[in-house]
Amino acid sequence: MTGSQAQTIDLRDALNKHLNARSLSKSISTLLQSKRKAIDYAPYYQRNYVWDNDKATFFIESILLGIEIPPLIMFIPASNKTKYEVIDGRQRFETLKRFFESDFKLSKKGLRSLSALKGLNFQSLEPEIQRVFLDTTIRIIEFSTLGEHPAQDELEDRIKKEIFWRYNSGITPLKTLEVQQAQHLEDNFTKILDAEFLANPIPEWIEQFKAIFFAKHSPNPLTNAECQAKIRELLVLEHFPINIYATTSSRRETVEWLYELYIENAENQDQILLGFQQKIGLIYQLFKVLNEKEWIIYQGVYWALVILEQNNIDVGLFFDKNTIRNLAAVIHKNISIFTGDKRGFSKITNQRFQYLADFVNMELNNKCFETIEFALYLNRRLKADEDEQQATIKTIDAINELETMRLNRPDAVTKTIEDLTEDMGRNTFLIRPAYQRQEVINIKKASGIIESMLLGIPLPTIFICRRDNGICEVVDGQQRLLSILGFLGKSYKNNKNQEAWSIKNHYKLFKNITILKELGGKKYDELSDDLQGRILDFELSVVYIDEKLNKHFDPIDLFIRLNNKPYPVKDHSFEMWNSYSERSIIEKIKTITKTYESWFYYRKDNKRMDNEELLTLFVYLSFKSCKNKSIDTVFETIDIYNSAPRSLTFRLSKLKITDWLSSAEGQKNTTNREEILNSINDVELFIQKVAVLTRTFQKSADDKDDLPELFNRLLGVKGKVRLQKPFYVLWFLLLGVDKLIIDEKAALIAKEVMVFFDNNQSLQRDETLTVKDIFKNNVDAFWTKINTN
Repeated sequence: MTGSQAQTIDLRDALNKHLNARSLSKSISTLLQSKRKAIDYAPYYQRNYVWDNDKATFFIESILLGIEIPPLIMFIPASNKTKYEVIDGRQRFETLKRFFESDFKLSKKGLRSLSALKGLNFQSLEPEIQRVFLDTTIRIIEFSTLGEHPAQDELEDRIKKEIFWRYNSGITPLKTLEVQQAQHLEDNFTKILDAEFLANPIPEWIEQFKAIFFAKHSPNPLTNAECQAKIRELLVLEHFPINIYATTSSRRETVEWLYELYIENAENQDQILLGFQQKIGLIYQLFKVLNEKEWIIYQGVYWALVILEQNNIDVGLFFDKNTIRNLAAVIHKNISIFTGDKRGFSKITNQRFQYLADFVNMELNNKCFETIEFALYLNRRLKADEDEQQATIKTIDAINELETMRLNRPDAVTKTIEDLTEDMGRNTFLIRPAYQRQEVINIKKASGIIESMLLGIPLPTIFICRRDNGICEVVDGQQRLLSILGFLGKSYKNNKNQEAWSIKNHYKLFKNITILKELGGKKYDELSDDLQGRILDFELSVVYIDEKLNKHFDPIDLFIRLNNKPYPVKDHSFEMWNSYSERSIIEKIKTITKTYESWFYYRKDNKRMDNEELLTLFVYLSFKSCKNKSIDTVFETIDIYNSAPRSLTFRLSKLKITDWLSSAEGQKNTTNREEILNSINDVELFIQKVAVLTRTFQKSADDKDDLPELFNRLLGVKGKVRLQKPFYVLWFLLLGVDKLIIDEKAALIAKEVMVFFDNNQSLQRDETLTVKDIFKNNVDAFWTKINTN
């Protein structure tokens, strides 16, 4: 790309004059087997494939059930009309491909409805079900460019990045808690809990529960949904072997499965709640004596009390004042496994529960009770009793099960904003059914929706369930509709046949709107007639699902499937920077990561680009330190403090890094780009310094296989999990030491680094110095010691 070409790119003009978009549908068979259209599902700006088997299974089940999924966003480059690039939807497309090629089997946890398909891959499905899969159509939004441009490749690159950013940052996916809240809406035990939480006055046990488990809650108001999620986790803990609870990456999914198995369908739910309330009252007595706010302490004690109950021991009789005092003393004696910064690690979690088990048996022995074989609860396979397990296996034939549950899949209709808003003012709409989240007051994202409309970028499909009584229930698209209605100042008719408005009614566009900057801070009425017309004429894709044609349709299930996006691309992360930042910078960081990833890694499993992100943070620090390696400059950009519980913590603003990377884009910013590329070289030099220190632990020059373990020794890592903190400390320590000195004094410096780690795990501020000041002074002393010896 030449400089003259780069200067000709005007993104706003390009989107207006050259962008072409159309909606279409293709069968999965055509998508996967077409020989004419090659699909590149992993272009350079895409992140890695990150879905696990449970997430992939859940997606395939949605396909088989005929449930609409978000469209694949594709791009056709001008240079090759027979090629598709997947801009958004790599996880979905690759999952379709992997399943078709029988790369994975459908998992039990991933199947919510079609349990008879557990353990099957595509090849082992009945031919009839294979046809259902292959014949299912997938909606596609296809982008391409019109006309010719002197910098065609650069033009398309900018357009692809803009589209990726809008589809991955414009709509906020459901949070875990919101998914759980919707999932348990019709659950009878949750209804019992709702009655307790809505009682006036609030029951004492709820106040005690909140005090115990949310003593360190964030400034945001504590919600009933948060409390109930914690209660569900506690109630199933007795069925969750601690060795698995401590290590599993799918803890939430397992909690849901155990809850459904043991609580949701239990006949004695009132007794379950009474038992829970009793134990909360007992634990509250410990809470007052112990004076510690870490909820993990009381989780373990609750578990111990449940195990006592299972062994026919009266917990009220056992957990007397004397036992409470003894337990408080024992916890304080080894407080680090309850409140230390490694308290969430699997090893410490297992140690903590074993520690409580040992205490309980000691107390039982002192009280002349028979002791408990806690090994049954600490170390075993996750398996329901045989009868209960059999009860969860559905014996319905897989084909009949699919025919019963498959959605009568309607085609999407196209409606202009003007038509849809008129329809919403005339007919009854339920925009916020009980399972929906609250309207989000995010003017920046709402403005992004309006800007996309003005630029002609299609919005995701709206899904509406048309009930038998005529009410239109918005299953998915609430935030989009309310953002549009709010900007237009339009009302809608709610389910009570009353006129209602968005809480953002008549809002002004975000001041720093991305492309249409002159519209920042303006209301709809302040736009020109042409721009108002563009909004009103904008076409939305709407799917109406008629209840009378789909007797088994569950809107909550569709809501969860559409919104429960596994591992979404986070704003201000390398996954997002990778998609739209200056390519030369991103590619160089990725190359360095790959060069040294066999040993220099923060996460060994680097699916989420955590290692690239950490290196980017160091590039930013190197950039800030400039040529004179000024630690004062660096300290202005980073927070260093002791976080609870008493551990040195480093924090950088990733929003600032996003802005900093943006400063390198375009022909006008070549200086910034070159300086950032030089800073990447500095980071590679830092890694080379670390390599020299690490090799001082080698027994021989040929001993390269143990480099990861030797690096762990330098970092002070005793287990398999690495933290970011020692990487930051290393960066600061080696910033002020020349590579020649490190080559000369490697063994001495490696020893001093390890001493520094030991002496700077936690720093206590005084009346005159902050933790950052103390750390800075200690680093300066390290430099002086190394450079003068």
